Amino acid sequence: VDDGFVVLKGAKARIADSQAAGNWLVELRRKLIESSVLVEDNGTFTFSQDYVFNSPSTAASVVYGGQQNGWVAWKNKDGKTLDLLKRK
Repeated sequence: VDDGFVVLKGAKARIADSQAAGNWLVELRRKLIESSVLVEDNGTFTFSQDYVFNSPSTAASVVYGGQQNGWVAWKNKDGKTLDLLKRK
């Protein structure tokens, strides 16, 4: 979307924060859990609704539970990165 990066309802995210998770990420994940955007489901988190993040990197970091570069972390079914598909 024009104003951010959407993670779709039903997408999975790691439960545990990695050692690479900064305070900002731990706090954001806590807010998403408290607002029931992320719900625990069989040892993982599931997005209960579509959610717009301000950047692909923020979205990837929330899903992974640690700092990620979303431009290379997100890939399509053919393995092409978001960077390759959108920036070049």
